[in-house]
Amino acid sequence: MFAPCKASIEYDGKLDDTNAIFGNYDVKMGARIYASDTDTAPLSLPEQEFTVTFEMPVTDLATLYEEDVSEEKSETVEYLNEKFRAKV
Repeated sequence: MFAPCKASIEYDGKLDDTNAIFGNYDVKMGARIYASDTDTAPLSLPEQEFTVTFEMPVTDLATLYEEDVSEEKSETVEYLNEKFRAKV
């Protein structure tokens, strides 16, 4: 039988880079392994430890999705010209 768990941090304030929620968190994950459904004492408790860092999210989408293109590699695309607009 598996019983998944989820950790969540709920914060109902406006975030800026000075909030105390940002920083490093030490996380320990583990599982209890039993020999059968009726056992009450686990055979082993394997654990993993790691650090999670919460940082201010990048909200400037230009830094995420736009790329620098030099002038010689750029291209101008005409989406609407006078001829097409007259038909509309």
